[in-house]
Amino acid sequence: MYTPQVLLDSNAEILKVASGFRPDLIVSASYRKKITASVLNLCPDCVNFHPSLLPKHRGCWSGFWCIFDGDTETGVTCHRMVEDFDAGLILQQERLQVESTDTSFSVYKKLLPVTANCARAVFSHYFSSTGLPPGEVQRGESSYHYRKLPFEGLIQPEWSEEQVERFIRAMYFPPFDGAALLVNGRPMPVESLEAYRCLQRSSAASPMVEPHSCAPTQDHSVVLPC
Repeated sequence: MYTPQVLLDSNAEILKVASGFRPDLIVSASYRKKITASVLNLCPDCVNFHPSLLPKHRGCWSGFWCIFDGDTETGVTCHRMVEDFDAGLILQQERLQVESTDTSFSVYKKLLPVTANCARAVFSHYFSSTGLPPGEVQRGESSYHYRKLPFEGLIQPEWSEEQVERFIRAMYFPPFDGAALLVNGRPMPVESLEAYRCLQRSSAASPMVEPHSCAPTQDHSVVLPC
């Protein structure tokens, strides 16, 4: 019987442990490291579940980018793993409509059952008499996002209000910090478009205004002295 082990996340250790139990299938989901070719070559079927409709939004922060880019749908893609991130042949895709009020947090929660449906379909194929299909080449618009906080979490001065509103929703994922606006050199939290407008008006009226005057309250309402 296999005894679970705690890995130190080093490539050499992963290869050693994986080689020891000679896997028939390798499954990756929300794993943040690149799996090396030496591990992927241990078995014929290596699959990853990625929270976007590949080839769009490869890499990190896919929930953020689907909202900030104004996508009308997102989803989950199961693909065969290759050395390049999220670039392998597609085995299954499940789609989800993105609503105009969605946040990164709400999209994340909605994608959980979508991921389960995708996994159910893939594993049904795997355990069938025919096994997994070869997969299909990724087609369409592609993009890749690195593991860094988009725009350092700050609303950019050249953005339209539509972009600002999408950014606020895209940055919402408690308990992490949300969107912020730089006021008098200080990042001030912005939880709504009205709060953003208030900070803009206050800053324009008096460059030395105390930025907390438009800050959100604990119940997420906004104090508007403007």
